[in-house]
Amino acid sequence: MRVVVAFKEPGHAWVLMLGPHDERNRTRDVYTSLWEVCGLDAPPVGERTKPACCDDDGADPNLPDIDDLVTRCRDLAKPPRRRKRPS
Repeated sequence: MRVVVAFKEPGHAWVLMLGPHDERNRTRDVYTSLWEVCGLDAPPVGERTKPACCDDDGADPNLPDIDDLVTRCRDLAKPPRRRKRPS
C-alpha cells in the first residue's frame, strides 16, 4: 500500500492518493493514477526516487499549485455519475 502526499504550505499536507503499488496490474497501480492526474501518458523513464520530505532547513516543501492537483485527484476518485431514468 502506498500513500501519495503533497504539501501546500508548512504544516499543511494533503493525502492525494492511497492505493496499491503493483506494476503488474497498471489499472490498480496508484502511480499510474498519479501520472494520469499529472497529465503524463506514461511514467518517467528510469529509476524512481523519493523526493526529500523536507528542504535543507527541515521545512515542508512548498507546492503553491497543489489545489489543482488535489481537485484532479478528487475528480479521479469520484464514481461516474449515473443518468437518471425518465419517470
